[in-house]
Amino acid sequence: MPRYLFTVQNSKPEPDRVEMDLAGPEEARSAAIAEAGEMLRDHRDKEAWPSPEWWVQVTDEEGVTVCRLTVSGE
Repeated sequence: MPRYLFTVQNSKPEPDRVEMDLAGPEEARSAAIAEAGEMLRDHRDKEAWPSPEWWVQVTDEEGVTVCRLTVSGE
């Protein structure tokens, strides 16, 4: 099973990085969408966003970008 690196940049100075073994790029994209949804859900009731822009990027074992989701808000 291929390994994918998920990099999440939010309000923290350094991005979070997590590696996952997934069936393929489609599953990796689905996991990135789920992560972005969780980030939005976690901040839905807050008065201020922790950062004006967040992103989730997925790369494969060779470093090729599978997808990048960017969330912006004020």
